[in-house]
Amino acid sequence: MESEGLDEIDKANKTNELDDITASLNISRERRRSLVLYVNTDGILVKAPLRTSMKEINQFIEEKQQWIKRTLRKMKERDGRARAIYENNHILYRGLELPLIKEEGVNERNAGMVLGDMSFDGVFYISKKAWPRRYELVVNWLKQKAKHELPAKLNEWARACSLEPTKTRITNARTVWGSCSFDGHVNLSWRLIMAPDYVQDAVIVHELAHLKHKNHSRRFYEELNTCFPAYKKGDEWLETWGLALIPEKYVLK
Repeated sequence: MESEGLDEIDKANKTNELDDITASLNISRERRRSLVLYVNTDGILVKAPLRTSMKEINQFIEEKQQWIKRTLRKMKERDGRARAIYENNHILYRGLELPLIKEEGVNERNAGMVLGDMSFDGVFYISKKAWPRRYELVVNWLKQKAKHELPAKLNEWARACSLEPTKTRITNARTVWGSCSFDGHVNLSWRLIMAPDYVQDAVIVHELAHLKHKNHSRRFYEELNTCFPAYKKGDEWLETWGLALIPEKYVLK
């Protein structure tokens, strides 16, 4: 994979339309027929056919500059919202932004809600000695909650929609919140436990609908809408707050 600075590509094309936005550019030449461009908080990725010249790639980028500019700005706004959560010693749980509070010692505020040097009582209390590991402790707690609660919720929706998966697995996926294999296995990222319940529901029903329709056809969306008409609200929340479900992007480094 090649890596070049975006300013160098702009200079070659004699344009400065992206000068106010800093982003890295990666070019991957592959066995493919057409150029495709992806934008995320890490920068820009262009996938190109093996024999594509830099002149063609530069022209492709120039044609997409306004879209790139808009998308990068949106991504930076989303990144800023998520970063602010962690810089303020907060984390999301079921869509609520909850604080992490340092204490001299952690008492059993709620039976069964204590995990080592951490307890939960609507907020996360962390012992002073464990404070440097506060996000590690909270994330481990969230993973355990997801392991027990997400499969139970999926089973409820499976019964309600008459769509039964052959297997359910909780994964560590960072951006693929859910997936459904051709053999009926449904995978859910543990990170969904950080999202509101209706977002969890939207992802779960989306994957269950894939048990009947393996694509995103009209019939798929009809199935999805029948089971969970508010699914678009879930998509919108993830579009806005999805980066906040990736704590290791901001902490745990």
